[in-house]
Amino acid sequence: MDWIRPLISSMLHGKHAHVDPNYMLETLKPEIARKHIPGYEKSAWELLYHMWYWQDMMIRAYNSDNEAEKANDSDSWPKPEDMDTDEKFGVLKDEFSDDLEYLTRLARDEDLMKKFEIWSDSPLAHNLLIEIAHNSYHLGQIVVLLKANDSWPAARS
Repeated sequence: MDWIRPLISSMLHGKHAHVDPNYMLETLKPEIARKHIPGYEKSAWELLYHMWYWQDMMIRAYNSDNEAEKANDSDSWPKPEDMDTDEKFGVLKDEFSDDLEYLTRLARDEDLMKKFEIWSDSPLAHNLLIEIAHNSYHLGQIVVLLKANDSWPAARS
C-alpha cells in the first residue's frame, strides 16, 4: 500500500488531477472571490468555503471529533457574515491551506486503512480520495469563474 502514498499526496496538490489548490489560493483575491458572475450560482469565495468545510469535517472525523457527526451540506456554505471582510477571506485561505497540508501528512504518515470512529464505514484512503475528487470538482468551478472574470493567470510551468 505504500506505493499509493506519494500518489495521493501529489493528487491532493493537483498533480494528475487539477490545478494545485495552493496556486489557486495565491491568485484568488477577495474582491474577485466575492463576485457573483451571471449564470453561476456560487461565488469563488462560497466554493472555497465549501471545500474548506468538508476538508475540516474529514479531519475532525479522523480525529474522532463528534462535530463531524453533525456535518451536513447546508452548513457547508458560508453565511453572509462569513464573507464580510477581506480579513475573513485571508483566514479562510490559511485554514484551507493548513488543512490541505494536514491531509497530505495523513496520506504520507498514517495507516491508510484505518477506519474512522466517526464515518466508520470508510478508511482514511477512501476519504482522501473523496477529498481529491471533491476539491478537483470545485477547483474547476473556481477556475471557470476566474476565467469568466478575466482573472485567471496562465498556469505555472
